[in-house]
Amino acid sequence: MEIQTKSTTKRKFFIIIGAILTLSIIFLSLQYFIKNALNDENKIPYDANYKPSFIIDHKDISQIEKYLNLNPQIVSEISDSKWLLTHASVGNNILKGVISLNRYDKTIYPLKITKSENMPPKTMTPSTIYEIDRGNPGASQKLQIFKTIIQSDDWNSQINIAIDKFCYIDNPPYNSSLTLSENIDKSRSLANDYIKNMEEIQNNYPEVIFVYTTMPITVSNEEANFMRLMYNLIIREYCLNNKKYLFDIADIECHRADNTINKFNSTISKEHEVEMMISSYSNDGGHLNSIGQRRLAKGWYALAAAIALNKL
Repeated sequence: MEIQTKSTTKRKFFIIIGAILTLSIIFLSLQYFIKNALNDENKIPYDANYKPSFIIDHKDISQIEKYLNLNPQIVSEISDSKWLLTHASVGNNILKGVISLNRYDKTIYPLKITKSENMPPKTMTPSTIYEIDRGNPGASQKLQIFKTIIQSDDWNSQINIAIDKFCYIDNPPYNSSLTLSENIDKSRSLANDYIKNMEEIQNNYPEVIFVYTTMPITVSNEEANFMRLMYNLIIREYCLNNKKYLFDIADIECHRADNTINKFNSTISKEHEVEMMISSYSNDGGHLNSIGQRRLAKGWYALAAAIALNKL
């Protein structure tokens, strides 16, 4: 009996040791991949003339940390900002990246996250992103939800910056029975609805800065990413021509840390190269892992810096 007890204890001991070693390997592997991603960013030299502009894309990611370290007045301005973000799961991923950067260095990454329902707190705190996870009720309903929230004086009288972000599932489905032009028109229609909604809200609440975003992409599925690209091209062109703030999520997702792009010739349209998310940014093909979260969070800070710079 005593020998059997010792044997059982010994087995439990080795099981625990094995579990600890397995977790250690996973942790070290994760650190290795994150470190390599950061090293690739660090290989890109800092441009002394760098300044974030209205369009935030992959080119900002390797520059923003150094820029914030060199410009404390920009960080101070960011610290005074109050944000609203309506979103779903990819938005949650980006916010996790914002939290990670804040833990990494609060002196240059001051933003914090507060989860909100449709009604905001009576008093809002600067240096805070107030996030509303409204799920995925459909693209048209998302636009209406955002408009309804902004129309509340409790929101529009307190926030400085507002973002309504679509998810990658919001692309109009590609229909092979339609012509190419008819499929593109579906993406164009959704983009125009998004722009119209943002313009109307902006005209009613000019004291709030409204930020446009591109639709996130995935690591595969050519047809869906083609429809997202058609949507994103319209949003990019509109923001560029009208000097609107654009957080180009898709552009950041399809560029590696060394600024090379992941795209391929489309079988749907010979005129277009379809953007695909870098596979190392996601564990499931659509949602962002820790590497992707951190890169998009840096994009958020580049956006915040661009807005702060234009205020000074």
